[in-house]
Amino acid sequence: MESGPLAAAIIPDGAWSAHWIIQPAPGGGYNIENRYRAGSKIFLSGGKLMASIPSAADMSGAGWIMRELK
Repeated sequence: MESGPLAAAIIPDGAWSAHWIIQPAPGGGYNIENRYRAGSKIFLSGGKLMASIPSAADMSGAGWIMRELK
């Protein structure tokens, strides 16, 4: 799994590092976690969307809320 700012690219079939799972977060909301690298999340840091293991300071940017679009 790459870390740093998010980017899109073509990947080989079955690349688990490209799989993301939406998990319930402690205290409500959700975290988007990498299937391959435990602890890696998609989060906001300094106004940038990042993918890696967030620091304690960045954990506030790792919570996501989902709502139904109609």
